[in-house]
Amino acid sequence: MIEIGRLDRRISIESLSEAEDIYGQDTGDWSLFCRVWANVKPVNVREQVQAMAMTGNVTHTIAIRYRASLSDPKVVAAMRVKYGSRIFNIVGCRDHEEAHRFLILACVEGSVDGK
Repeated sequence: MIEIGRLDRRISIESLSEAEDIYGQDTGDWSLFCRVWANVKPVNVREQVQAMAMTGNVTHTIAIRYRASLSDPKVVAAMRVKYGSRIFNIVGCRDHEEAHRFLILACVEGSVDGK
């Protein structure tokens, strides 16, 4: 069970903007989707070995309060988390205990696109 008091880190969840430059090309910029309180937790070695079998190289799990707008794993996997100067690419999410109280984001630290 996750305790609400453990959501003690302020993070930004960002999505790729659909803005275009003057030539009609996608700018590829990230824009703020929402700012939420979270629990940012490094994955321990055992969890990492299990996660590598499923997703590659999950380095952190980030717990946030449930938001319907973030409950679709396909939509969330195209987003990223910004925590201070750190970037976490979201590789998956799940509804903790299917209770619609918390979402757990499986993340890989480091920007893929260099931004």
